[in-house]
Amino acid sequence: MVASCHPVQPDAPEDIDWTKAFDHKSLIINFTSSTCGWCPRMNESIRLAREQNPGKILVMNVHGAGSAYPFDDRKPLFTQYNIYGYPTVIMDGRRLVNNGPSATTAVTISNYLKETEDNYPVSSTVSCRSSFSGQKLNIHLTAYLRDAAEYKVAVFVLEDGIAGTQSNYEGDNFDNYIHDSVARIAVSDPLGDPFTTTEANSIRQFDYSVTVPSEYTKANLKILVAVQRRFGTQTVLSDNFGDYYIDNCSLSTAIQ
Repeated sequence: MVASCHPVQPDAPEDIDWTKAFDHKSLIINFTSSTCGWCPRMNESIRLAREQNPGKILVMNVHGAGSAYPFDDRKPLFTQYNIYGYPTVIMDGRRLVNNGPSATTAVTISNYLKETEDNYPVSSTVSCRSSFSGQKLNIHLTAYLRDAAEYKVAVFVLEDGIAGTQSNYEGDNFDNYIHDSVARIAVSDPLGDPFTTTEANSIRQFDYSVTVPSEYTKANLKILVAVQRRFGTQTVLSDNFGDYYIDNCSLSTAIQ
């Protein structure tokens, strides 16, 4: 899947009040598979954590080899986060969450969300506009950066509402399991496209375009944008997944 991208000069940007705190959302990257019997339990853990933290958690489900929905651009993510089995959750690009009883795992996810908010005040927010031209999806991003720092922006197309099979070791296998937030296309580099700001309260804009296969249901497509920030001089509270963490993320509908 080939995407094109280039940074653009800010057009007439939206008014923004830099004195107000940005709304923060954490990102769960859930490494999973339709052949993984324990994955439904992790999905339940994530559901509980989102219920306990309404509006604060976004999810991207990355299906591995052997799944009915393998993500073609998964390898860099598997390498970055040292993924060797399913299900495994990476929280905000910093913390690994192993599978366990759903209630306990949901608490772990909630604790890591709080750790992010307590130790890494959000420094970015992003808006997304999109449109289709035939099968080509055009995406325009505006990133607002409160701090001068090194960043990356990662952009993915997700698909909801995929009905299919799912293994389940805790009972009968599912024949019509609904798979949501399935990673379909890495529009950017899967690990993010790097950029740097040298001034506080900066605005950066990016244009992307990517061809969407006709077998994907356009009405069910979402655009996930994750802004990563280099730790820099900040305290590193991480499971050693590199120099960047996910500062903020957004999810929007791919406009037809």
